[in-house]
Amino acid sequence: MIYAAIICEYNPFHIGHLRQIELLRRRLGKDVVITGIMSGNYVQRGELASAPKYERAAVAVRYGCELVLELPHPWSCSSAEFFARAGVRLVHALGVFDVLCFGCESLPADVSVPESAVGSLDYTPEEAAVIARFREYLERRRELDLPMLPERAGSSKLRAAEEHYRAKYGPDAFFPTSPNDILAAEYIDALDSAGSTVLPLPLPRLKGLSATASRAAWERGDIDTLERLVPAAMLELCKSRGAPVSSENFGIALPMHFRLADTEQLARCCDADGGLAERLCKAAKESTSPSQLYKRAAAKHLTAAKIRRAALNCLFGVTYDEVSAPPPYTLLLAANSRGTALLRRIKKRSQVPVVTKPADYRQLSVEAARAFGRSLRADGVYMLACGDSGNPIKMSPFILQDS
Repeated sequence: MIYAAIICEYNPFHIGHLRQIELLRRRLGKDVVITGIMSGNYVQRGELASAPKYERAAVAVRYGCELVLELPHPWSCSSAEFFARAGVRLVHALGVFDVLCFGCESLPADVSVPESAVGSLDYTPEEAAVIARFREYLERRRELDLPMLPERAGSSKLRAAEEHYRAKYGPDAFFPTSPNDILAAEYIDALDSAGSTVLPLPLPRLKGLSATASRAAWERGDIDTLERLVPAAMLELCKSRGAPVSSENFGIALPMHFRLADTEQLARCCDADGGLAERLCKAAKESTSPSQLYKRAAAKHLTAAKIRRAALNCLFGVTYDEVSAPPPYTLLLAANSRGTALLRRIKKRSQVPVVTKPADYRQLSVEAARAFGRSLRADGVYMLACGDSGNPIKMSPFILQDS
């Protein structure tokens, strides 16, 4: 039995995710047990998740994941380095996984898996070559002391880093420039740094199928396009919710926060240093919505995702110390029967607690309960932004019963 983990967001779950799970089963065998370590109600691009975490996790379990555990806030809403490191630390600490799988553009989409590799943890020549390229890049990055890469292709910082790198190692040297390759590098780096026995396994990423396109169609109410991009259960979720959740749901509350806040205190928050807190406070004086706030705070050297993350980190008071520390818990979001069996195995081996229901968090250690409480408050804000006055502590995981 092979146990595979995927660090994911499913924001929303689309056909590309379904194909990735199918490809993973072809590669590792039909009996592979797949767990999604999924972002909660806040995602890596600095946004509110398009749908609540339990609803997204339920869709994932219907389409091939056996178990979905949460990568909680604030780690889920942090830059590639912290996001990848936190996800990998959870995968490693849970103590059962053989492989961490991730999509990347560096592995050709048309690459075939030989019969001898099916169900095997041995790399194919193409997989081994990709891993070797990433590790060579990481070693050279350390030699040059390059800063962490921004996730936006074409950004000025990414171009500058690439130019510096190629000036040293030649114009044909491998350098990750796509968001998925940048994350792949961080996953491999985090696994190697932790000395983990979990193997990184790259999977080809299918072009033309993306969360960005799916959200755009959803926002437009373009059901015909959405039908081609997301599976049936996700389509029904999109229809039932009407529109995806986003920062715009905050309305005037977000710029109001920056009008009232102390700039010096905000500057201590993650991503808000280097003058960004001041930019946000200044922008808030002329803004009546999150989109106006982000637009007026924009600068050539800042990615849109960094501005959004900084705004959310300021709202919740998230510091670099918080996102630098490993997540001290995870939360069960959804499972099927094989997933619940795996959960029992995890609870015997894991170095971090798996909370089954939010109300159980008071049984955690002081450190873990404090982190859970902060995430719970952020979930309460998310629910309020959705127009839901419910209490996140009363939520329960989705369990898919055998048919």
